[in-house]
Amino acid sequence: MWCEGKVGRYTAMTEQQVQLVVAAQSSDIKSFEELFASTMKKVYALARMITKNAGDAEDILQETFITAWRKLNTLETPLTFSVWIQVIDKNLCNMQLRKRTWRYSRCRTGY
Repeated sequence: MWCEGKVGRYTAMTEQQVQLVVAAQSSDIKSFEELFASTMKKVYALARMITKNAGDAEDILQETFITAWRKLNTLETPLTFSVWIQVIDKNLCNMQLRKRTWRYSRCRTGY
């Protein structure tokens, strides 16, 4: 049986979720849609917490799952999907914050 419950700060994947990841890796869009539905609130909450902006968080939510779908075949261990998706989310948030900082500094300096 797969590890269920909490592991550190992350909720461990259920056996059903792991099966959805495996199916999604075989290009099953319905399985990926179910994964999206079960994890989107956490992905959005993390993006909102980091960016402190609802619009940016919504954009990052979309980009996170687009990236996940495109790169799903690189995920070697389906059991780590929830951590993997959060890493993608966090990296996209950091990219957004760098863009925001760059735009702000460019406006202030006039370059």
